[in-house]
Amino acid sequence: MIPPEAILATAEEQGVNLLVMDFYDLRNNRKLLTLTTCDIIGVSIKRDFEKELSHIVVAYDKGRHSDLGLEIATSFSNSMNSKIRIVRGVVESPEEERDILSRINEKMFDLDLKKVPVERIYPTNMDVTKDLLQNLNQDPEIVIVGAGNQPEQAFSPKTMEIVEKSKYSVFVVRDSRFSEIRARYFWHVIAPRLRENRFIYRLYRIVYGLVKSRKEATSQEDYFAPKM
Repeated sequence: MIPPEAILATAEEQGVNLLVMDFYDLRNNRKLLTLTTCDIIGVSIKRDFEKELSHIVVAYDKGRHSDLGLEIATSFSNSMNSKIRIVRGVVESPEEERDILSRINEKMFDLDLKKVPVERIYPTNMDVTKDLLQNLNQDPEIVIVGAGNQPEQAFSPKTMEIVEKSKYSVFVVRDSRFSEIRARYFWHVIAPRLRENRFIYRLYRIVYGLVKSRKEATSQEDYFAPKM
């Protein structure tokens, strides 16, 4: 494993916007989770990864992590023509749920996502995670889930349970409050390791497309910004 000091130094020098690494290496790396200022995707790749590429499901919690998950899903759809669906475990009040659905619709409008189904899952017991997993484990698809919204932990218990009990590959996305879109990917650092696994290599190409589109969008905003 690359030392966290090397990753942090490279991220700082290269203006890294998005870091992709193995989830099980990431979750135990407190230094990296604490000090990094870029967005992170922790990947847990299963054996049917290539079959899963055609379908993406975003387990939408709420907040910025879930919004990043929709961006990643959109990148997959644009690159691989993957079908997207969204699932929500409903645990909030009706008023809060209405606000969350409005947020989802606004984000889909911003990303130009059309005809994407949103499935609401109501808990049959005290733990909605079991009901979510029953839905997520039906057909091969990549599961995208947010890190969680708890301040004291890097990843919520629900996120950890989904990663550990999902039959299919899971991407855990963590949106940094300090991440800047004007960035370059640190391909030259992780390429030797990615090339050892053709599945991860394909993942890199997809994520690279997301970073590139983010950069282009920022460039356009800068171009049309009023000059002082």
